[in-house]
Amino acid sequence: MSDLVVESIDFLPFPPQQGLGNQVIITIRNDGPGTAGPFSWAWQAGSSGPWTGRLAGLEAGESMAVVLTWIPTSVHAALPTIAQVDTANEVVESNEANNRLQVEIEVAQRP
Repeated sequence: MSDLVVESIDFLPFPPQQGLGNQVIITIRNDGPGTAGPFSWAWQAGSSGPWTGRLAGLEAGESMAVVLTWIPTSVHAALPTIAQVDTANEVVESNEANNRLQVEIEVAQRP
């Protein structure tokens, strides 16, 4: 049985800068011993609309990085960002409660 988790959410540059294109790198892993079929993912920063996508699946133990470009519109001391996998509950998993990761980040003033 598979077990999809968000391993990390990373930002380049770090901290992200207001008004600039920043890379968001979301690493998704199948922690279970079985293959995961196709599934959807989502990432959201604060109250902005989510970025979404779809992966064809992951083998047991396999990881994949999803990269997107985010342009924050304002400065934040601690902006919550959330990544979630298997958003439509398409994959039967050994643990359905570990599909999201929340990370608070600073968004710096543009130099």
